[in-house]
Amino acid sequence: MTGGHAPPQPVPHPGRQGLPGWAWALILGFGLLAVTAAAGISWLLSAGMDVFKDQARTALQEDPVVARHIGEIREIETDLMRTGALPGAEDFAFRLEGSLGKGRVEARFISSFEREILGKGTLYLDDGRTFPLPGSAD
Repeated sequence: MTGGHAPPQPVPHPGRQGLPGWAWALILGFGLLAVTAAAGISWLLSAGMDVFKDQARTALQEDPVVARHIGEIREIETDLMRTGALPGAEDFAFRLEGSLGKGRVEARFISSFEREILGKGTLYLDDGRTFPLPGSAD
């Protein structure tokens, strides 16, 4: 053997370093629980918004001003940015596309048993015209 040196040996540590296995299991378990809870809450909110949107669509379709200028509503999308800028907690904005035209509605929606009632608001058509919605709830 040349040089007469032995390879270096690892230095043993006096105690185990880091978290014990049960602590990692708890962290993993709580992490999975948090992710599952967040997914469940997200699903519930999404389902609730879908129900609200369907009920708002029905209320808008029954309004004579919307029926006259939009026609049969084919598409309805909640405009979350504009809704957030509206003053009241019951005020919502929707983009509408129908058989007669396109536009946006900003109106108050009052919840009652199993339906939404359209309150006062405004229909803004894409061609620039605006029409007040008198609403049946106010």
